Amino acid sequence: MIFLPAGDFVYPNAWLFMALLFVPMLILGVWLYVANPALLASRIKNKEQRKEQKHVVALSGIIFISVFVLCGLDYRYDWSEVPRWLVCVASILLLVGYVMYAEVMRENAYLSRTIEVQEGQKLIATGMYAVVRHSIGFGIIMGVVVDVFLSFCYRKTYTE
Repeated sequence: MIFLPAGDFVYPNAWLFMALLFVPMLILGVWLYVANPALLASRIKNKEQRKEQKHVVALSGIIFISVFVLCGLDYRYDWSEVPRWLVCVASILLLVGYVMYAEVMRENAYLSRTIEVQEGQKLIATGMYAVVRHSIGFGIIMGVVVDVFLSFCYRKTYTE
């Protein structure tokens, strides 16, 4: 999704982004498999039932894929540049976003892909939920969207 539009596999920021995106994802998946397999199963199996929510999920997928394509095209056509320090800051923000995402999963055993009320479910008001009501969305936005738009769309990295 990113290398084909880029026309090149020698795209350092793309490899960095893939590592920062997928290595923590794998670690989180293994952790959930060991620590809370029921939560992992609920995150994987549930599909949205409401038409409006299906549209939101579809739009999110389109945006996610479009960002990768845009990054590749940006690399290929040399549209933009970014300082190395900003790549570092953005990388840290991505990892902080993952930590927030993992903390929300640890805090809320009822977390599901779909909007639903489960038997015995309680309102969570501790941890990340005490600070941000929609913690998982905030973590995703901070980690992925900020990171992609701040650094990984860019072709060149200054050494300054």
